[in-house]
Amino acid sequence: VIPFVNLEGEVRQNSLYALYVQNPFIQTNVALFNEIRPYQIQLGVKGLLSNKINYQIKGVFAKRNNVALFINDTLLSSGNRFQVRYDSMNYACIEGNVSYELNKKIKLDFIGRFNSYEMLHEAKAWNLPQWDFTLRGVYNLYEKKLSLFQGDSKTTVEESVVLDNVNDSEIEKYISEDFANQLRDDITLIDGVYDDFDKREYLKANVSPVFFGSAVNNFGIKELLDCFVEIAPTPQGRDTDLAGYIEPEAPKFSGFVFKIHANLDPKHRDRIAFLRIVSGKFERNKYYYNVREQKDMRFSNPTAFMAQQKSVIDESFPGDVIGLYDAGNFKIGDTLTEGAKFHFKGIPSFSPELFKYVTNLDPMKTKQLQKGLEQLTDEGVAQLFTKKADGRKVVGTVGALQFEVIQHRLKSEYNASCGYDSVNLYKALWIECSDKKKLDEFLIDKSNHIAYDKENRLVFLAESAWLLEMAQTKFPEIKFHLKSEF
Repeated sequence: VIPFVNLEGEVRQNSLYALYVQNPFIQTNVALFNEIRPYQIQLGVKGLLSNKINYQIKGVFAKRNNVALFINDTLLSSGNRFQVRYDSMNYACIEGNVSYELNKKIKLDFIGRFNSYEMLHEAKAWNLPQWDFTLRGVYNLYEKKLSLFQGDSKTTVEESVVLDNVNDSEIEKYISEDFANQLRDDITLIDGVYDDFDKREYLKANVSPVFFGSAVNNFGIKELLDCFVEIAPTPQGRDTDLAGYIEPEAPKFSGFVFKIHANLDPKHRDRIAFLRIVSGKFERNKYYYNVREQKDMRFSNPTAFMAQQKSVIDESFPGDVIGLYDAGNFKIGDTLTEGAKFHFKGIPSFSPELFKYVTNLDPMKTKQLQKGLEQLTDEGVAQLFTKKADGRKVVGTVGALQFEVIQHRLKSEYNASCGYDSVNLYKALWIECSDKKKLDEFLIDKSNHIAYDKENRLVFLAESAWLLEMAQTKFPEIKFHLKSEF
């Protein structure tokens, strides 16, 4: 059982269309006032009754001003039109919500409310219901099916109804005509705005599907997961520098490290390297070859992750992502094999967009600061450069928020304090040259703009696009690269 409380206030803009949706028989000359809710307090509990049933019970207490009420207009019409009156009220509500999942495609969401209105001027809240019940189903846009439910007086599910055509009048046997029309209008709008889903374009990463559901009551979540399983790509192979394209069906194991997370558990200084398996079968306690380190490694506790839960696994297959506890041996892009010597391609470090000098605010914590910067930049969230001329550290990121993240994590995880000094840089570019003499000339001429990355590769720190163009013109033999993989 999880208790919760929420306090909010808002101003709701009224429009003629919004009032017409509530009551299509209103007069067209009504006055419009915004509904003001100075406060609304929600108190309640939620939890699980079983693995298929979850519930939520809450009480709502609110102050509402300029609430629109519909009153029969007997003066200007024959009683078949309504005028709008506005009044203030104290509102209270008790709401119960029960969700029942019959199977992976069918779900029942039953909501009941008891409403209480204390009006300031009017005798009562004319058109507002005292009791309010809602029974909902799921419409699957991908499969073009509507799943509805029928329950007895105890709200237990007796039978499910699956309709293949929402334009069928049979739908109105199960939900009201207003709800049916609203559903049809919504589907027509979505179909008109969006193209049909093309799985081939999705697998090419040209489009991204969007799912709608409710995380509060788990409504539609199962449908999302089922669709994801259906459309998700099969394990993909990957290109290498020496062994060609490795297919997932290849018998020999291979995989690469694509992410590193330092201090996953700060109490134990855990460092996890996330490995994606490309081919073969990974087995626990078996030796595998780290191509960059040129040594064999054995893993006694490879880990699988599900949210915050971790579990030790004995074997994994292509497409799986596993966590390997690391003592600083791995770097992003490392390749593990059963002895073959090749590297997977396509995991470069891109040139950052923002740069700052790192300053040590606590000289007594220099060692902790150095260790923290090394480990945090190993994760790939930022890049660390060391200037050749004076040894100053430059951190490069693609977003300003990453500087604050690094600063916070250094303080909380390594007990080190750092500050930043501004530095005017345009790009960091990796350089190469086959002519050693020309390379030495370039390094001497641009000595104040040369730095090393964490792999001790030469990097040119260009202060502006114009200076970069001048360097390219003056030293045509030098190749400048915007990513480290070249």
